[in-house]
Amino acid sequence: RCMNMGALALTLSSIALFRIRVLPHSLDRAKERVARCSTIDRFCERHGIERIDVLKIDTEGFDLFVIKGAVRMLRERRIAFILTEYNDLHVKSGTTGGALLPIAEYLSSFGYRFVTSYTDYVLPQHDMFVCATALFALPTAATIR
Repeated sequence: RCMNMGALALTLSSIALFRIRVLPHSLDRAKERVARCSTIDRFCERHGIERIDVLKIDTEGFDLFVIKGAVRMLRERRIAFILTEYNDLHVKSGTTGGALLPIAEYLSSFGYRFVTSYTDYVLPQHDMFVCATALFALPTAATIR
């Protein structure tokens, strides 16, 4: 998970609120904020969005949680392309999200195919941190409703 200046640490509560702690250079000055959130399915329903051409997700390790909030849109094949960030292939102990394989496995259950990925940057310190983006797509555009 990226922990650069201004990065966010998110905790989901049971009443669909995120507690957001802004992490400046000094953790002593961390501030907590509460932000209301929704799922992609609820947002699309509420705003009359019937399809999404490209869904770009960058939620600092919570991408799979966001994708799982689009289950109706995925099941009905209403999202053509999905771009999502990842930090490793496999889930690492002590981290939240950020692994490509669980995202790929979940999306493949709806017919999505992994297309390509690119690396944004690599930090070689400690355990080598990688920030990369993957592209998933439905096999044919004709399946989009």
